[in-house]
Amino acid sequence: MKPQISFFSIFFFVATTVFGQDDIGFKATVTSGFIAFKDVSRFQASMADQKNLIATSGQIGMFYSHSFSKRSSVETDLLFNQVESRTTYIPGMQYDQVLNDGVLFPFFNNNYYEESRMHLSYLSLPVYFGFKLRRFTCYTGFQTSLKLATSYTIVSHSSGIASDSGSQVLTNIDNLDFGPKIGLTWRLSTYLILEGNWYYGLNNITHDPSFKNYREYRIRQIGIGIRYILTRNY
Repeated sequence: MKPQISFFSIFFFVATTVFGQDDIGFKATVTSGFIAFKDVSRFQASMADQKNLIATSGQIGMFYSHSFSKRSSVETDLLFNQVESRTTYIPGMQYDQVLNDGVLFPFFNNNYYEESRMHLSYLSLPVYFGFKLRRFTCYTGFQTSLKLATSYTIVSHSSGIASDSGSQVLTNIDNLDFGPKIGLTWRLSTYLILEGNWYYGLNNITHDPSFKNYREYRIRQIGIGIRYILTRNY
């Protein structure tokens, strides 16, 4: 719990003591993205076809925004950030198992592939600097995320039949993720703001050294959401 408490402490310290209060409110974002999966081993690269698929997830939390002037601002968020990912894996030697006189043996199957579904939960703390123009604000910043929970599911597809491995805990994911985040907001009314953003994870979140030697996992997210201002101080 100590890392989570530290994240909360940083957020409220920035929001209440560094700059003074300006805009504080809730935000919710629907995100689409993927975990960029790359198998860099020569053996796997030659034997399989991999594709990163788009998956939908979301974020919810609080934001604080302070305006230095009519043109510049600084902001920080505290977000529960759910990251979903889907990756298909088609083996170079596609096969299935059939029963023939009580004996299992492989045979070639053009319709066989596997789908890996990863589910990662983070507590995210982005900090931005923004430039305002009328009702619009362009911002750029950096986001750090603390891992809360992870799991994955492997679904095997063969000749139109899907087989689910069931949810399992991921143990080889780093505790932290980090990377730049950019976005654009549009003030719809006094208390309502529309937001779009893009996050580019820099960290290879694979923690297991045996995996890091040949596999890379990096988070990519694009989102659109709504902010609702609870308090204002101008």
